[in-house]
Amino acid sequence: MQDVQPLESVGGLRFGMSRADTRRVMGEQRETFRRAPHSLTALDYYAEAGLFLTFGTDDRLRSVEATRWADPVLRGVRLLGRPAQEVLAELQAGGVVATQQDGDWTLAELGVTLGEVKEETFHSLLVSAGSAGPSAVDFFPADDPDTDPEGEFPVEAGRGFDGGPELGAGREQVRALLGPGFASTAEMGGASQDKFLEVRMVVLYDSADTVVRVTATDPTVPLIEGMAVLGRSWSEVRQDAEARGIAVVEGDAELLFPDAGCQAWPLVAGPDSALVAVSVFR
Repeated sequence: MQDVQPLESVGGLRFGMSRADTRRVMGEQRETFRRAPHSLTALDYYAEAGLFLTFGTDDRLRSVEATRWADPVLRGVRLLGRPAQEVLAELQAGGVVATQQDGDWTLAELGVTLGEVKEETFHSLLVSAGSAGPSAVDFFPADDPDTDPEGEFPVEAGRGFDGGPELGAGREQVRALLGPGFASTAEMGGASQDKFLEVRMVVLYDSADTVVRVTATDPTVPLIEGMAVLGRSWSEVRQDAEARGIAVVEGDAELLFPDAGCQAWPLVAGPDSALVAVSVFR
């Protein structure tokens, strides 16, 4: 059973803990992966405990997703694997306000979301370090992109992608370059983001709507000091970089190219995994 302390902790895991500290608490039996190519950080999944741990770009614990195997309890109420209406009634009796959004139930002030209603029972729980709520996603139309969606985009250290968005550029300038897409609240690392439909890039902006990070995925061809990386294995790219004299540092779930000011990563951490994204940042 995992006791949920809203905005603070789940079991022995406290929000703000380093990834290394959570691993000391949880042990070594885990999988590390990204849910999407453009995800900035990898999560740790502990199958036996039924927990997915998500971290910010500072590698500090940001949220915990629990499955019914974790048996999470909030204020004495068992949340998962029980009739949803029964759970909601018990929470309401305890003064907890829940609102429905697209099939999920959000306890906004507590940073908690109940989801995956199957056969009228809740099957997953998301507990976050901050207040919870739906993220608005807005489509923005635009003319066709001014750049080739499958073209080469050399990384320019401190500037961005040559032929693509530049770090520090304004949002409207980026949209004119990359075409239509969807705007939403940034998952992490920025105030908001645009995900482009034709040129497969995700662009993060600060509160002033200027670019702070750009992540490129297939079929774009980002080049790091002339070296193509997408679709090649972690170990192959590392060896190629070393042979070319390109500085490369192995992280837990990504390769860092410090002189180029960028990272590259696979979906699943491991030497044989193919790299799926290159991300440039300030």
